[in-house]
Amino acid sequence: MTTPTLRELGPHDGPVLDAVFAGLSRTSRYLRFHGGVPALSPSLRAVLAAVDGRTHLAVAAFDGDEPIGIARLVRGGTRPDAADLAVEVVDAHQGRGVGTHLVEAVLALGAARGVRTVEADVLSTNAPMLHLLTGLLPGLTKRVSGTETHVTAGVPMNPFDRARLDQHRADLLAAASTRGLARPTRTRRPRRPVVTLLLRRTAAVLGGDAA
Repeated sequence: MTTPTLRELGPHDGPVLDAVFAGLSRTSRYLRFHGGVPALSPSLRAVLAAVDGRTHLAVAAFDGDEPIGIARLVRGGTRPDAADLAVEVVDAHQGRGVGTHLVEAVLALGAARGVRTVEADVLSTNAPMLHLLTGLLPGLTKRVSGTETHVTAGVPMNPFDRARLDQHRADLLAAASTRGLARPTRTRRPRRPVVTLLLRRTAAVLGGDAA
């Protein structure tokens, strides 16, 4: 498969959420929601669809027009710069790197919106997800509690990871432009670092889980 198209989701993208959930097998739903979820209840759907671009960020992957995965960051704890990470990829596209693209993209978006620390509760039997996070999050720490592994990490900012995050920011900005969401570009001020510009520009422009 070619590299998927990535797009930030907004509060009116419920059909994307429905399509991705429908593509998850019973096992994938169990791994994602840590329990049996045979159907997307109205209350759960409302929570997952409440994307506001600030406290709840979400990025979807598409194969053509087909939604194939979603990654999200949700703030809600005592630290405004920390967020919970979750990701799901439909079964037909698992094992193709879609989860990696999604996590990289949502980390880029989160970094632009002030997220500095990510956390995730992963079932300890979900080896692919733990492997994915270990590869993408330098300095990751794990704490096992019962059947779950709690993961905590800073958003990667070494030069190599920063370059990857900057590229994903640029991709998401380009996607916003094609959908008519981008504002006119501001004139660059002399001697201002490129990364600073990207962070400010992305924050101004963009508003609204399985490897």
